Amino acid sequence: YTTVIADACARFKRMQGYDVMFLTGSDEHGLKIARNAEKAGLTPQAFVDKVVGEFKDLWAKLNISYDKFIRTTDENHVKTAEFVFNKLHENYDYRLRSRRLLPRNPRIRQRGSPPYCTKTAETLYFLWGP
Repeated sequence: YTTVIADACARFKRMQGYDVMFLTGSDEHGLKIARNAEKAGLTPQAFVDKVVGEFKDLWAKLNISYDKFIRTTDENHVKTAEFVFNKLHENYDYRLRSRRLLPRNPRIRQRGSPPYCTKTAETLYFLWGP
């Protein structure tokens, strides 16, 4: 549904005379992709190729007006991401830190601290200041 909303915004801005570049795409990595691909009996790449095809077909039927479709598995995207992260690695200080993950259920989240919020994740933090 977010692509439909973004399409409406892009069309509105174009009607107002703005030069609009409407980018959309697919995030094609992660454990969820791997698990769903395995369930479907496909490789992760074959699975996302199938899903992206289905989305593009749907968006064509809805006449979605995107200018570029970006896939995180596209060679250009991979090279650009590697370039950006290499530059960050070369030029900025960073630390791997543990952070507490909040439950998705708001009723549990409102209860606050452990034992309700016991999951943690390692997260890379870039330190931008001097």
